[in-house]
Amino acid sequence: MNTSDIYMINTAISEIQPSSQITLPSVELAKEYEREWDTGLLEDIVYTFSVASILEGLGEDVGDVRLLLENLVNKYIYLLHPLPYYPDLIKWHEDIKPKDKGAIIESLGEDELFEILGKILIYKEEFDEGYIDNVGVEDVCTAFRKFAEASGVSEPRLGDDLRDRGYRCITASALLLSKIVFG
Repeated sequence: MNTSDIYMINTAISEIQPSSQITLPSVELAKEYEREWDTGLLEDIVYTFSVASILEGLGEDVGDVRLLLENLVNKYIYLLHPLPYYPDLIKWHEDIKPKDKGAIIESLGEDELFEILGKILIYKEEFDEGYIDNVGVEDVCTAFRKFAEASGVSEPRLGDDLRDRGYRCITASALLLSKIVFG
């Protein structure tokens, strides 16, 4: 983690808590806080996703809840950048029609959705740092497959190369989440 990463974390923190400026004194503290912030963000996404699915199921207006969910998912996807560009995954994203939020939560459950989103963030960070192995790639790809199955979408081609397959699973997960939330 370099100075720009710490600046990014401070910026994200100030967006969440605009009344206070937090300065992180060390890389270790920044990493620790970043992980805690990720967990809080994941909890907020899963909770808001559930609330939106319940309101949609009742036929209620979800305008404010939807805006909150979109904002949270934007922050989550921002944490995944940069992602490799895969034209075939963009095409896949354009063509998929995932189930509604209620069906996805019913199929996965809140804990499983939290775990899937967490694995994607953790493995993206590890892959970026060069820690790519069969176990990690299979774990993140299994998480993506569960997410895709619960969403009722077909799985895109994931590739044969270990590194490529890992990043394709992460990218496909981010694209699927964005399609579910943003349409």
